Amino acid sequence: MAQTSSVLMLLGIVALFGAAHAQVLTYPDDVSALMSIKQAIGNNDNGAFATWGIGDPCNNQWQYLVCAATLSLPVAKDSQLMSNYKVVTSLNLNGRGISATLPAAVASLTNLVTLGLSNNKFGGDLTSYDFSGLVKLQSLALDINAFSGTVPKSLASLSATLTELNVANNQFSGVAQELKALKKLKVLTLNNNPLASTIPSWLDGTFTALTDLLLDNNKLGDSDLNGNGLTTCATPTSADLIAYPGHGGETWCINPKLAALKSSLVQLKIWDNELQGNIPVELANLKNLNTLNLNNNALSGSIPVEITTMPKLSIFWVQTNRLTGAIPPEIGNMAALTDIELQLNQLSGPIPQSIANLGPKMNKLQMQNNLLYGAIPDFSKFTNIVRLDLNGNSLGATDEFGNLNTTNPIGIPATLGNLTTLQYLDLSNNKLGGVLPAQLGQLSNLEFFDISGNRFTGALPDSLAKLKKLEQMFVQVNDFSGPIPEWIKNMTSLEDLYLSENGFTGSLPLAIFQAPALKSVTVHTNKLEGPLPTNCNGSTTLAQLDFSDNAFTGPFPLCLTTLELTFLNLENNELTGTLPDALGNWTSIQLLGLGYNKFTGAVPAALCNLLDTLIALDISNNQLAGNISSCLIDHAVEHADDFFFWYDGNSFSCENLDSCPDSDTPDDNPFSGNSTFGKSPPPMPSTPRSPPPPPSVLTPPPPPKKAGASHTFPAVVTMVVLAAAGTFASVF
Repeated sequence: MAQTSSVLMLLGIVALFGAAHAQVLTYPDDVSALMSIKQAIGNNDNGAFATWGIGDPCNNQWQYLVCAATLSLPVAKDSQLMSNYKVVTSLNLNGRGISATLPAAVASLTNLVTLGLSNNKFGGDLTSYDFSGLVKLQSLALDINAFSGTVPKSLASLSATLTELNVANNQFSGVAQELKALKKLKVLTLNNNPLASTIPSWLDGTFTALTDLLLDNNKLGDSDLNGNGLTTCATPTSADLIAYPGHGGETWCINPKLAALKSSLVQLKIWDNELQGNIPVELANLKNLNTLNLNNNALSGSIPVEITTMPKLSIFWVQTNRLTGAIPPEIGNMAALTDIELQLNQLSGPIPQSIANLGPKMNKLQMQNNLLYGAIPDFSKFTNIVRLDLNGNSLGATDEFGNLNTTNPIGIPATLGNLTTLQYLDLSNNKLGGVLPAQLGQLSNLEFFDISGNRFTGALPDSLAKLKKLEQMFVQVNDFSGPIPEWIKNMTSLEDLYLSENGFTGSLPLAIFQAPALKSVTVHTNKLEGPLPTNCNGSTTLAQLDFSDNAFTGPFPLCLTTLELTFLNLENNELTGTLPDALGNWTSIQLLGLGYNKFTGAVPAALCNLLDTLIALDISNNQLAGNISSCLIDHAVEHADDFFFWYDGNSFSCENLDSCPDSDTPDDNPFSGNSTFGKSPPPMPSTPRSPPPPPSVLTPPPPPKKAGASHTFPAVVTMVVLAAAGTFASVF
């Protein structure tokens, strides 16, 4: 029995030994190339090559490699002896944080099919780099690096195989003309390089395999856009397919010869290139086109009606141009459309009713900042829409002159409540009026709601309390009336609430402090009155409060000092009593406005505790008296460029000084009519003071689009908040 076991063990050892010798190893030339790559990059590999050098690359699974099945190859260069090997067919170093020039040994991996070097810190001039050894390469990704020079001519050697070339987001200044040989290209991505007017003229109608052409943000036009945009685009005389010189060669226009790619092109992106002239009607011949992105150029003229005949066009983006005229009614026939961006042009007339026919495929519709007027169509068929943005037009007006129907105002159609998939709705800065339809409460997925800068009247409908996913609600600068609703406390996702510049009456409801997620609240410039709540309900989220320009009375609520505030504005009310020492309890306050009230007594020395974070403090125009603590005066002097302090209009003296230094308030008493965050700034004075550096604490909501008249307020403080908060356009 023991003898039998020994025999079996010996047979097992022999079998294992034979299996080891039967293992197919990695082709020696590939091993050598990989080790050369590792050596060339050295310590700049960010740990990417930690497994390289341990065992055999293909069998020991060196990271970021893919190996192919067995191939019969020479055992060494110039050898007639053949053997079976595995070869490296894919090298994917995308996003590895490697900082180096591109090693020459990469081109020695002659069996590569895909090479991914995206999103690293590779750099250097690639003009002379030799890719010719990569004779099997189909996909090359060099994007998001710091390569410079010309996209190399050696890539032309790969004409038999290369189908995808991505060199986006580098510093290439040109593309080698030899690349005209790459007729098998399906995807060509050149965007975000400083190509300027060095447009690859080899791109022509012979690239019949090309499906995706991305040339955005290359400044192909390279022109002065300060003119009137009335560029003359005559018959093209250039061979360049994408764009050609316009009148005098000073501007560049979209070449209608792009239509030569009609059999293949699926995606065309040439946005942000300073191109001028009209949208060529010939683009309508691109019958397979799915995406057309011409955003952020200087295109003029109207939207060609021929574009509406493109049967497969799903994404149509022409925003931020100089397009004029009406939106073609035929747009309603484009059954494949899912995403329309027409914003930031000068399009006029009503929104075509036919657009409502686009139906369930419509996902995003953006027409903001044009000259559109009339009614909002019935979009009930948009059963899958998530974003609707029509702000900054004259919707609600009956004509292009802005005339209104005062008897029967044009408002929000009740059918808008049928868009239950909608997440983002912006109708701000129009001329819409009337009461809000209760059906808006059916928008159960709504997260962003902005109707500011219109003429809505009545109370906020109770149905809005059903919007449990709503995070941002902007209804300022309207004519709403009645009390601020108590149902605000039940809106569990609401973070930003802007109710300012309306006609709300009554007291400030405790609901403001009970909403569990609320961060920013502004109710300034209403008709609110009575004492402020003394119970802040232990809120842990409120950070920015603006209760200014109302008629609040009573003492300063101590509970406000228990909140983690960064911004508090109580300006221009009728608050009385002394300022509490508890004001010094805040640890993050940056902007504090207490001016234009009836506070009495001394300025608490505890305010000195706030100076580590405080940017601006206004206690002006009260009935305060006594000494101002020297710490405040000294801080104002020592930090004249990054701390702003207004204290005039009181009866102060200053410790150890014969008289107090001048307050920061300018001579024209700018706080008579206070302002708040979200305002447009006034003109700067001729010799403005330097603004303070932006604080990192403030994280304000997206800017509401104000349409009402601005208050007057200090320009220097305006600059504080523009720098500090981006969207807060003033301090108080």
